[in-house]
Amino acid sequence: MGYKRSAAIAIPSLYLKFPKDKQIKKGIFDLSVYYNNEVRNLLFKHLGRLWKDNYELNWKCINYIFKESKKRGVINKNKYYIINPFIKTEHGFSPIVQFRNVKKINLLKLKIKRSLEIYNSLLRKNNLADFNPEDIDLNFFNSVLYIFPQDERILEILPVDKFLSYIEDILHFTIKADIYYKDDYKKNPNKYHSHNPNSYFYEKWGNKAFSIVCSVSLFFEPNYVKENILKPILSEWRKSENIMKSFLRELIIASDQADEKRFIDVWYLFAEDLFNLIKKKEKIHYEIINLIFFQSNYDIFLKKNLDLDTSIEKLEIIIRKFLNQTTYYYPILKLVNEFKIQNLFETTISLLYIQLRSFTYNEERHLRLRRELFNLNQNYWNLSKEKIKADQTLFRKINHLTELLIEWGEPLAGKLKEDLQNSNNL
Repeated sequence: MGYKRSAAIAIPSLYLKFPKDKQIKKGIFDLSVYYNNEVRNLLFKHLGRLWKDNYELNWKCINYIFKESKKRGVINKNKYYIINPFIKTEHGFSPIVQFRNVKKINLLKLKIKRSLEIYNSLLRKNNLADFNPEDIDLNFFNSVLYIFPQDERILEILPVDKFLSYIEDILHFTIKADIYYKDDYKKNPNKYHSHNPNSYFYEKWGNKAFSIVCSVSLFFEPNYVKENILKPILSEWRKSENIMKSFLRELIIASDQADEKRFIDVWYLFAEDLFNLIKKKEKIHYEIINLIFFQSNYDIFLKKNLDLDTSIEKLEIIIRKFLNQTTYYYPILKLVNEFKIQNLFETTISLLYIQLRSFTYNEERHLRLRRELFNLNQNYWNLSKEKIKADQTLFRKINHLTELLIEWGEPLAGKLKEDLQNSNNL
């Protein structure tokens, strides 16, 4: 197996030197459908270097593995088992030729005829999005995803129109497959032995597919991306939140390779979509809220794309919406401390004054929260000292939160408490 891996790495470079060598080309095609996943992945990854000068070979390899994946997907399905030269019996796998009974042979012919009709009809399909995920051997076909670079080299892929059409096909298939598995699992949980098939799908296909989609989103023409890549995701993700989760996670990773402005422009569309759902009081999974608002420099996004008043208004809505859930305490406090705006401090402190009365502190779980709450109190005190001293309601709230911090063991809270007392005595 070791020499196959070495061959998969080296043979694309050999092809660059000897593009007319038929044996090298045959070796590439053979390795592109080799049974070992790692060997195939390595080959397609290194074929990615050929896009600029030898893109025809890459497209032929993509088509070849697609054809083989369709065959494998159909043959491996139980309802098409009769196409396989070996069928499973109670004694294991036995050749079809072992059937001797005339009636069984006639029945077998009918099954073969019908199965071949289905088989051939599937093989005639050329668009990935036309398939159900169970009709493709995705564990085999996912090697094709390694052929696409995920940095600025993605712009070298030719022909551009063909590549973008292919990425759209991958995107529509991935969305369709996610929804298919979600619905099918609800209807037939026993079919999957109580294991959610979506987890396996994203491990073998979905995450990698979305990572390429994200790279396209960050490097290609913005209007094209908005209409053909982002809109399909925005229109379908409510049917399965895994679509949004995977896309956002991969987008954050891909942003390291792209211009910050492009990343923020893409992020803006998703943040606005989510924000509109929040205003409608629709339920959204915690991980999506966390990814959009609290894990991706949302403060930078607001400051750079919106006027300050609108930013404050949006943040206040987010704070009021989510500060009643303990899981959001830390990320919200961190966000407010980033902005250091008086209105946000006052909204947050007023809500925490009520919420933390029933909160049970745990040192191991809430240490970051304790430190961020101290920063909130200290920042607000430094920013609005005179206002706090003049407003007894505000003073009482910040004093109460400071006393809580002392109870929780925050070492710096004592000094803040002393400053509050001294100011109150003046």
